[in-house]
Amino acid sequence: MNTRWLDKYLHIPFVDRGRDEAGCDCWGLVCLVLKDAGVDVPTFEQTSFVDGEGVCRHIDEEIGEGCWDIVDGPPKIFDVVIMLGRTITSNGPVLLPCHIGIVPADNKLLHTERGKNSVLIDLNNPTVKNRIVGMYRHKAFSR
Repeated sequence: MNTRWLDKYLHIPFVDRGRDEAGCDCWGLVCLVLKDAGVDVPTFEQTSFVDGEGVCRHIDEEIGEGCWDIVDGPPKIFDVVIMLGRTITSNGPVLLPCHIGIVPADNKLLHTERGKNSVLIDLNNPTVKNRIVGMYRHKAFSR
């Protein structure tokens, strides 16, 4: 599969609340890819990446009757991947499902995290493999 279309999403700097090629947080990057694929999703521009948990909750709330289906099988292109991320709470740092990436090619993940530009890595890469807690497919791609 030709993945040259991905080049424009690689090395985008991490910017909290960023929603364009000048800089994105993890959800902003997912929004960019989905928009270019013809699917508009809420951008949550007012939401800081530290509330990625809120974005994950929104997707979870829309499973079935809403816009998202749980992926029960191998991931497909444009599936959204929910991962554990370190979040600071009043009790100290904890791991919560608050980080999001997208599958742009077979067995690959496109994502960005604080302090890092967007990257394309293998889904089996140890930096993400054990953090994955769910995958979701927008209904636009379930047909």
